[in-house]
Amino acid sequence: MNVNNSFVIKHALAFNAFFVLNYLAWLIGFQSIAPVIFTGLLIYFCYFAVDSFKFKHALPLLVILYLGFLSLGTVATSWDARSIWLFHAKRIFIDNSIFAQLDDYAIWSHNDYPVIAPLLSASFAKLIGFWNEIFPKASNVFFILPPLLIFYGHINNNRLFTLMVIGIFYIIAKLLLNGYMDGILALYALSTLIIAKYYFYDKQNVGLLFILQSIVLVNIKIEGFFIFAVIIASIFLTKPHITYANLKRYIICLVPIIFWALWKFIVHAHGVVNYIYGGLATNNLISLLDHVKSRFQPDSLLMIFEHTLLFKYYLLLALPLLFYRKIVNVQLDQIIKASLLFFALYWLFLFTVYVLTPHDLYWHLKGSATRTTLPLQLISLWIPILILKNYLSHKG
Repeated sequence: MNVNNSFVIKHALAFNAFFVLNYLAWLIGFQSIAPVIFTGLLIYFCYFAVDSFKFKHALPLLVILYLGFLSLGTVATSWDARSIWLFHAKRIFIDNSIFAQLDDYAIWSHNDYPVIAPLLSASFAKLIGFWNEIFPKASNVFFILPPLLIFYGHINNNRLFTLMVIGIFYIIAKLLLNGYMDGILALYALSTLIIAKYYFYDKQNVGLLFILQSIVLVNIKIEGFFIFAVIIASIFLTKPHITYANLKRYIICLVPIIFWALWKFIVHAHGVVNYIYGGLATNNLISLLDHVKSRFQPDSLLMIFEHTLLFKYYLLLALPLLFYRKIVNVQLDQIIKASLLFFALYWLFLFTVYVLTPHDLYWHLKGSATRTTLPLQLISLWIPILILKNYLSHKG
């Protein structure tokens, strides 16, 4: 990190630690202390606010306060927010159990989805003593803070960070505070990639932050695990050099994978099936091959490309890269290379998902592509800002 290492790392680590601690409390049956954990989170946030003004790093705090007030002023009305994430949180709160959704009631609510965010909402509801559709949703704003701190620390420039925040507001927009998880997932995807860069390339002492950040990432949505795998692949392929020290760092990646696998095991043990995987499981090999073959027809491929690659934000990525050497006159640094590789690998993952989906392709793309591609859209904003940062550093 470039700006006050201790400030950024300490606070990003602490907030992620609260999220993971709350998750573990519910998981091992200590949900009675969940309100205590959430109270601790609120107290720590007050400490963070004082620290932010003390060290003159108040921009991330101001952004979170702004988002918090907006979130408290809006009710959840969108389908995924109301009928999946807040519905899971409400069931957890009422049943007082992390496993509430695993009876597979209301199968349309995707009962196999991870619950780290709904658990924080349920803890907030336990603290205030009742459920409504506003206060629990507002707890999601806390998840935005660690990524913002990591962006702030890496950019190390108030004007560029402000530009980054404006871009985030423009691209992710209402998905930051309407109860959906897609915007939070995109922020965690990019910020975990940045922390992975410091952990694997620069050998900075951010191992615990990397682990906690990754645990949260893989437990936000199902895609989180695949994003984590893409991040590790991008980091490795950008600099494919294995030493004993590096190997130990890669072994640590097993920790978030264990958390992910544990939830998948619990879901499987309860007989809950993902709607995509469930649809595929009903097909034999011949039917599956015929299904995939149909997706490689020109009209289907064109539909996938149109919904996953034709975003105006990608122009932000293309133009600076074309003129990078002329602008900065140096080679692409490792974080830009890793970000580009992430873009390519994650798009291949999305392409595979849409090829395999048992649902009507147009319906699936129309309802999800603008959200599933958010990490790619965010990368398209991030790389030009990095190029501008490198230009200013080179010029200075």
